[in-house]
Amino acid sequence: MRQRYGGQPAGRPRRGISTLRASVLALVIAMASGSEAAHAQIKFDAAKYESLVPANSRLAIAPGTKITLRNWIRYRDFIPVGMQALFSGNYPWKIGAGPEYAIEVGPTTSIALSRKYLADTRKYSGKVRLKKVSTGGYTIENYIAGIPFPDPTGPEIGIKVMYDAWFPYSPFVFEMLFLSTSIDRFNNSSNSTSDTVIWRLNHISDEGEPLSKYAPGYLEADRFETLEPQQYKYTTQLSLQPDDPSRVQEMYLFDPSIRRSIRMSTSARCSALTGSDFVQDDNGSGFFFKGVDFTARYLGLKRVLALVHLNPAGLTPQGYTTGSPLPGWPRPEAGKWELRDVYIVDVMPLPSAGDYCYSHKVGYLDRQTYALTWVEMYGRDSNLEKVWPIYQTPRRIGSGEKVIIPEASSSTMYNLKSAHATVAIQDSPVRVDGEAPADLQDASVAASAGGLGQIMK
Repeated sequence: MRQRYGGQPAGRPRRGISTLRASVLALVIAMASGSEAAHAQIKFDAAKYESLVPANSRLAIAPGTKITLRNWIRYRDFIPVGMQALFSGNYPWKIGAGPEYAIEVGPTTSIALSRKYLADTRKYSGKVRLKKVSTGGYTIENYIAGIPFPDPTGPEIGIKVMYDAWFPYSPFVFEMLFLSTSIDRFNNSSNSTSDTVIWRLNHISDEGEPLSKYAPGYLEADRFETLEPQQYKYTTQLSLQPDDPSRVQEMYLFDPSIRRSIRMSTSARCSALTGSDFVQDDNGSGFFFKGVDFTARYLGLKRVLALVHLNPAGLTPQGYTTGSPLPGWPRPEAGKWELRDVYIVDVMPLPSAGDYCYSHKVGYLDRQTYALTWVEMYGRDSNLEKVWPIYQTPRRIGSGEKVIIPEASSSTMYNLKSAHATVAIQDSPVRVDGEAPADLQDASVAASAGGLGQIMK
């Protein structure tokens, strides 16, 4: 005899009631899943960073270990908080189960700073001071060249680490091509190619170069010229970064349709950078905001995974994944990850910053190279909003040394809130100093708003 359900034979359920029950059950499950996912969203919590493995720990990951979706929990204390979010599966972008997402751990390899940069650090850093200003933040005084605060300590250590990132190492000039892909929530993508040139205008630590090659008051110029798609060819953005943390960047846009440059508003610090998921304050070192409008809390010296020795494949788009579930993730052939000692600093806006886009911007600054290897941004509601892995590799500079140039990197900005992403892969040799074209050698012209008119010549 067949079992009965609801007074009917098991093989003949009443369709209307069964469908209703199934619909209600599906709705309950969906609501529970949605609630669980909402609770699973990461809010800023300093304890998450403090729980990462300290740099002085004996704990390590054996070279040759492969970290995957199946075993990542075992290694979570070595994994940046934003990478944990990508592993969790609770966000639109997520690390997949396929072999292309595997993280292979290699030995930690030392990377030296340039001899001139170190010499300038020893010569000038002892005179650098922090000064508190009316905003409640700090400005920096007596900076000449080198690392402002090598081996930072003291009650303002967070501010010191922030300014170490704010003044990154850079040669006088370098040029490279970037292939960028923007991906929306429907996995539609659009590609562009840009010629990127970066000049260190003052405070130069470069063999054979003077400390200054531009009008005083400026630290850096970043120029992004669109080469493709054809309809945007020659469109160029120029950012001039002052060396005074109380001044905001100057930004200019060259419009080829009218053959002249237009000064852009300096107040829109959270506006998109050339239509990407990066905002203006993510430009340059990633910390090129108005420094006096921010404070910073030190979250510790930790030992976490980073990719700082890209293989040749990692210097091409072919070294990265495409499409869902996670575009722009380095494939195993792109390079081996290393355990790096990093200063972790939480940068927060002060009231003088206004209605700022990020409540927390957390940077992982490599202790040896003073280059950012990972950044996380939290929205106004303190929910994790963006994850920004940065992939580095040593580059040969004019003196023959191979050093990290922090801004000569590849990266992806994962916008978890909008389910957008922007992949920016460096796709050519980095041409440093004398290797850069002759028309880039005179920064007073090429790195100026007036010089943008030469773009179409």
